[in-house]
Amino acid sequence: MAVFGVVAAVFAGLPAAAGASTTEAAATVVPIQVTGPAESRFNLVVMGDGYTAAELPKFREQVDKHLNILWSIEPFKSYRNYFNVYAVEIASPESGVDCDPDLTSPKVDTPLQMGFWGGCNPGSVQRLLTVNSAAATQYADLVPGTSSATRSAGSRTSTTTTPAASVERRTRGRNRRPSTTLC
Repeated sequence: MAVFGVVAAVFAGLPAAAGASTTEAAATVVPIQVTGPAESRFNLVVMGDGYTAAELPKFREQVDKHLNILWSIEPFKSYRNYFNVYAVEIASPESGVDCDPDLTSPKVDTPLQMGFWGGCNPGSVQRLLTVNSAAATQYADLVPGTSSATRSAGSRTSTTTTPAASVERRTRGRNRRPSTTLC
């Protein structure tokens, strides 16, 4: 079961996600919408974590679905032509994310080290999804012409978070699922 968490570049200075992976997965940058030079546009870089190579088509399907929703909402609707959008496809060795659906769930080897419970912290919020921002920045930097300066200023902090409300589930089951983040 796949999850698409949209992070509108909300960064909180929380500790890095637990269960760090030393695996450096190969990534492919896919231009989704390019409306102009990176230095004069808002640059959205969408990354998925916990999608195996076989699950990457589902990642692209979810990116397209959620971008269509985003473009239907103001101010994005009016300013769509000021956005460049790129997907960074990263095949994960394992499907899913850490601590999903609870703290007793196993940790998963994924390139962005994404996990619920604020990085598997028992003192955190259950559906707080975090990602190692150093890894996210490393992959976002693969997009030609972009840098932290032309993306979100928040990409310089330690952890990306998204509230549970931004996570879409295909079903109500408790299956392990990959997630996607926007930088």
